Amino acid sequence: MADSPSGPLKGDPTPADGQDESLIERFARGDGSAFDRIVEGHQARVAALAYRLLGWSDDAEDVVQEVFLSVLKGLPKFRGEARFSSWVTRITINECRKHRRGRFLRLRWLGQPKRPVDASNRSVPDGGLDQETVERIHRAIQGLPMRYREVVVLRYLEEMSIEAMSEVLGTRPNTIEVRLHRARTHLKGRLAGLMEA
Repeated sequence: MADSPSGPLKGDPTPADGQDESLIERFARGDGSAFDRIVEGHQARVAALAYRLLGWSDDAEDVVQEVFLSVLKGLPKFRGEARFSSWVTRITINECRKHRRGRFLRLRWLGQPKRPVDASNRSVPDGGLDQETVERIHRAIQGLPMRYREVVVLRYLEEMSIEAMSEVLGTRPNTIEVRLHRARTHLKGRLAGLMEA
């Protein structure tokens, strides 16, 4: 798989919802190539989100494969109650959570050393910041508890609205706003001197 994607996910090519619907219908009629098109259309977004949430290149690559296996298994049951892209994003977040839980157990019980984060795979947009500052911001985000990291990544790196985040996370908007507030408080402490308020 290619190196980690960078930049906001909103800039990555993603099929329009109508195109997704057409591909899903073709897949339901037995056209296997339609699933390949679905993967092509969403792979960049899924990979970027996995890298941002996990921070380890090999782990993220494994998760991307698991995401599309889950999409393949779940596609016959997809009823369009949510936007397809939101459904795929939800699967990605769930797979990242599952992977982190498994990794935590392996580290705890088997004593495996934590793999260092590859600096070439960092996906925090620099906004003209020097490399040391970008590294510091990245470490601060990676150090957040997962529930706070998720909302920071979705809100500030993927630039999702609170309403879209609510749909993807299955969480009430006011709960998301509370988590964002707490995440900003954590980050303010970790990034003293960089954050104004």
